[in-house]
Amino acid sequence: MSTNSSRPFVLECPRNFEAVREASRSLRAYLASNGIDEQQLAEWELIAVEAGNNAAQYISPENPGFSQPIRFVVNLSPECVEVAITDHSENFEWPDEVSLPNDESESGRGLFLISELTDSVRYLRGHNENFLIMRKLRPTMSAATDVQRDSSMEMTVQMMTEELVSTYESLAAIFRFSSEGVLLEAIDTAPQAGVRGVYRLTNGRYLFTNGSGVYTYAPGEGTLPLIGGSCQYINRYLIPTCPADFDGDGFVTGADFDAFVQAFEAGDTAADFDGDGFITGIDFDEYVQAFESGC
Repeated sequence: MSTNSSRPFVLECPRNFEAVREASRSLRAYLASNGIDEQQLAEWELIAVEAGNNAAQYISPENPGFSQPIRFVVNLSPECVEVAITDHSENFEWPDEVSLPNDESESGRGLFLISELTDSVRYLRGHNENFLIMRKLRPTMSAATDVQRDSSMEMTVQMMTEELVSTYESLAAIFRFSSEGVLLEAIDTAPQAGVRGVYRLTNGRYLFTNGSGVYTYAPGEGTLPLIGGSCQYINRYLIPTCPADFDGDGFVTGADFDAFVQAFEAGDTAADFDGDGFITGIDFDEYVQAFESGC
């Protein structure tokens, strides 16, 4: 078994409880080979069993995904362990709040255990495919055992990207990764699925497109429509600016000249008109030329 923690570890198993149990043992063995301590090994094995059993149980034979295997994808970083389970179950919604069920209840204990044993849980529903993403922080690692970042991390990002691209038409989510390939955020864009283009705006909102329009997403507000129609990808378009419009008000006036002179005399980097890193008479001459030419 590979112990290269910079690549995702992928397991697939048939849709039955015994196969899930065996897959959970394999997951535990992989984590053990990568230095996870015994307490977390036991917790992750239990988490995998409960989550896998849910995926095996909540699906009918008529479901198109009934014959598809349950998939476990494990990603390791120095900070956390992340396990994502892909399933094709139906009529299941992860509750907003998970509490311990009463003694008479025949269900709900698995969800409670998963929530209690992990640091974060996200459940993202698609048309015929769902993702349960669970993260658990690792104990603080000393500098001597810190994992070196290398080019193999790029393979992790590439593999995860290929996985998402293959399912984007049914998945109602935006995934945000760090430069090291760690999943930072999974944003539920429901009811809008099939996200195509995504751009993060400076105000923290997300602008995204799909086959039915353009939307924005903001925490606390959810998904809001902007325009309708089948849309593709998003390209940045920088509106041409007028160099002589120093104060950026859309007009070239004496106020721009005065503002430039003030910046020039103060040694403000905004007066570095030719962009060479120095503020000299050349900057002044070039601005005067631009000012006289107008826009």
